[in-house]
Amino acid sequence: MSAYSIVEYLADHDGYKCGYCGSKDTNFSRGMWAHSMTCEDYQDLIDRGWRRSGKYVYKPTMNRMCCPSYTIRCEALRFKATKSQKKILKRFTRYLMYDEKPRAGGGAEGKQCSDDKDISDEVASPSQNSERQLADRDVKGLDSSAIDASAIINDKTKEKRTETSQSGETKGEGSSKTQQPDKVHVEKKQPKPGLGSDPSKPACKKAKQLRLERKQQRLAQRQETTNATETSKATKRETSAPKCIEELIVDSLPGQEPKHKLEIRLVRSSPRSPEFQDTFAAEYALYKKYQITIHKDPPTKPTERQFTRFLVDSPLQPDDTEDAPECGYGSFHQQYWLDGKLIAVGVIDLLPHCVSSVYLFYDPDYQFLNLGTYSALR
Repeated sequence: MSAYSIVEYLADHDGYKCGYCGSKDTNFSRGMWAHSMTCEDYQDLIDRGWRRSGKYVYKPTMNRMCCPSYTIRCEALRFKATKSQKKILKRFTRYLMYDEKPRAGGGAEGKQCSDDKDISDEVASPSQNSERQLADRDVKGLDSSAIDASAIINDKTKEKRTETSQSGETKGEGSSKTQQPDKVHVEKKQPKPGLGSDPSKPACKKAKQLRLERKQQRLAQRQETTNATETSKATKRETSAPKCIEELIVDSLPGQEPKHKLEIRLVRSSPRSPEFQDTFAAEYALYKKYQITIHKDPPTKPTERQFTRFLVDSPLQPDDTEDAPECGYGSFHQQYWLDGKLIAVGVIDLLPHCVSSVYLFYDPDYQFLNLGTYSALR
């Protein structure tokens, strides 16, 4: 491994096409072609706003660009997941465990049921109309004499009810006059002669002293309640401490068999490892599908050579020093395999003081899993 970086500084790149707004001559930057670069040197460069695309290392000229691009930095040791990020992680876990996909749209079934109900009402309406017509015909066919007779009977019944009620009122008046309530003799009970103060009970206290004692009891109870509340709050704060990112990412639950199996592989892309060589064709096919579907590239643009120059070639020298992780420093591809199928690839650089994300491409069929946010959290 060489301890030096070999770069070829290029002139300022003026007035080329902007990849964000599409303007033809408003993008400005300065750059250099890195034939070879140590991880420490590239760490110093990205701390000063430089980035890489393949082996081309560049820094945008912010004050002249139409769309200034700023590096998003995240302090991993102080990171706290937001509510929306936690929802994405839980949604991913539910999909792995129960094959549960997020709901999209809705209301079609309810609309279908209401339509079916309307159709059933229309089918039943002719029979209902025929029954109503028969009932109207029967009412119209009644003899007028029968109607008059029923009216007379009703009148006689009303008269009888009136007479009965009047006679009942008369009898009630007579009975109330003859009966008289009995006189009740109430004798007043005289209290027994007292025996004096009870020696077994405490002596009587003045009202002022009783009020003072009640006040002291209330203050003592209030103080106990306050202390208990503060203790419960402190315990709750200790038990409800925010979970770290490792606790939020759950691929399987204990005692349950997941419906889908997720496997994440970290393979070195430069120099190419045997694991990367075996999956190169799958990565290129996924990249081409992503560019055509998401970025609307023509099918002829994402060629294998363009994919290699953009996301495979890297100037970083592999570093396996003592302070490096087990895989070492350098350029890697983080592959996401779901049930043996490659669904996403994160192109990353592992450096002495950070993990630098270069690019991400994924299968558009799994867009509902928010793979961009999920891969960043991983």
